[in-house]
Amino acid sequence: MTTLTCSLRLLAVSHHIAILVITSSVSAAPTFPLSAFAATNTKPPLGATWTFLTDVQLYLSMLPGIDEEEKGSRVCEVVRGRRVHGRG
Repeated sequence: MTTLTCSLRLLAVSHHIAILVITSSVSAAPTFPLSAFAATNTKPPLGATWTFLTDVQLYLSMLPGIDEEEKGSRVCEVVRGRRVHGRG
C-alpha cells in the first residue's frame, strides 16, 4: 500500500492534480474512535497505515435522523488533515 501511495503522490505532484481515492466503510465495534460523533459505528476500511500516508482523510457518513427533516442527513469529517505548504 505504501508503494501505491507514493506512486499516487508522485503523479499528483508532477502533474499538479489532486488524487481522490474513494472506498466504502466497514463496521467498527463498538464505535469509530476518531469520529467526533459518539454514534458512528463504521470506519474507513484501509486501516491505520493509510491514515498516515495521505494528506487529507475525509469521512462521509449518514446520520440517523431524529425527525423527518433531519432524516438522511450526512456529515463530512476531516479525520486527518496534514498542512502542505506550497512553494512560492
